[in-house]
Amino acid sequence: MRHTKQSVRFIAFVLCTILVIEIPFAFGLFHTVQEKMTDRLFLNRPPSQEVVIVAIDDASLLEIGQWPWPRVVFAQTIDQLTKQVDEKPRAIGVDVSFSEPSNVGSVDDASLARTFEDAQTRGVPIVLPI
Repeated sequence: MRHTKQSVRFIAFVLCTILVIEIPFAFGLFHTVQEKMTDRLFLNRPPSQEVVIVAIDDASLLEIGQWPWPRVVFAQTIDQLTKQVDEKPRAIGVDVSFSEPSNVGSVDDASLARTFEDAQTRGVPIVLPI
């Protein structure tokens, strides 16, 4: 019986605590504070020197050609990045999906796969989208 009363009191305490915390949020009493805290997440900050983005932009499309590019283009870029002696990257993220075989052929796919393996052996993990 004693445990039952303690359990009921504990459950009542938890429910009251949840209500006391949730009701002000439900009525928007902290809305302004919440927005200001969210805004702080998106303040302009100087870019980190530790992250480098190699982007596919209009200029690169004009230089390299129509999309999709052969896998060897990616292989050469990753190879250049991972062979740097002074500042080898800690990881490389490739935000391109290679879900279909290359238009150029299986040699092209094999070249990229070999480059991924070489990067791994150099201690540079390659992160790809799912």
